[in-house]
Amino acid sequence: MFNHNYIGHWLGVTSNALKRRSEHLLDDFGLTMKQFGLLNSLYKENRLTSRELSARNASDSSTIMAIVDQLEKKGYLKREPSLEDRRIKHLVLTQKALENREAIVSRADSADKAIRAELSEEEVEGLKSTLQKILTFSLNPVIKTDDGVQSKENT
Repeated sequence: MFNHNYIGHWLGVTSNALKRRSEHLLDDFGLTMKQFGLLNSLYKENRLTSRELSARNASDSSTIMAIVDQLEKKGYLKREPSLEDRRIKHLVLTQKALENREAIVSRADSADKAIRAELSEEEVEGLKSTLQKILTFSLNPVIKTDDGVQSKENT
């Protein structure tokens, strides 16, 4: 029987519910929350490589590249070769992404404000601190089990 006390279960269920509740806010722009997450990283620092974008979003490169492909097809970003190394491509926001930045970010901010309205400032800070700890743990590729087995992430 599945144990609903697992933290990973609650993180997954909560993440899915938040996506379902918030995703419609970006429908006008044809964006998903994951696509917004990458765009937002580029809004903060344009001209990143896919490797840099992967690191900033704690995601693997194949997932990032699939989302980049979608954003490129939708006209929100383009790939430009590096001046130093032609093998490297920089991901650059398009005019469409820049023109819609304020409206897109405003919609995402609305979702965040709705969540924060349900929590005290102390709860928000505690939640952020706890999630940061879980993220740091999750980025460690080794998990030791009670029976001595070590599980390593596939790299």
